[in-house]
Amino acid sequence: MSRDPFDGVFRRGIALGHADVRNDEMTFRFRKELFTFPALACAHVARYNGYFYEAKVAELRKLAKEKH
Repeated sequence: MSRDPFDGVFRRGIALGHADVRNDEMTFRFRKELFTFPALACAHVARYNGYFYEAKVAELRKLAKEKH
């Protein structure tokens, strides 16, 4: 059994994120992976659920691959 309280979200392939207004970035976490993008670059994949941002990890990996 996983000790991560967000394990159910991760099993659905969803990464959790938050916005950093000061640096104009969004950072997402999927288990041990971290993704940080400029806010405008990931605005089309991020959805706010009332508590935090969510994005499909497959879309974030695709953005990361295009970035590098």
